[in-house]
Amino acid sequence: GRVLRGTLSAGWSWDQIDFESRPDLEATGPYAGAGLELRTRPGGDRGASIGLRLDARWDWPRGLDGAGGRFSGKVFTAGAGIVFLW
Repeated sequence: GRVLRGTLSAGWSWDQIDFESRPDLEATGPYAGAGLELRTRPGGDRGASIGLRLDARWDWPRGLDGAGGRFSGKVFTAGAGIVFLW
């Protein structure tokens, strides 16, 4: 029944990244994320609702590139989407 809902996430990621400048990166590391979801109030016979979701995530990978060199970095990703609930 809430119109605005927040989310938090944290965990560990395993990635295989293939950039043209540094191919075959294999990385692992922690991540943290946050999001907001704005929903319409449930309506109709089935209580259906639609919402807009915004997310942000920060990753701190460490690993090896294809030549065996070590690297570490920060990656920020953001996304938006539409959520249908019924």
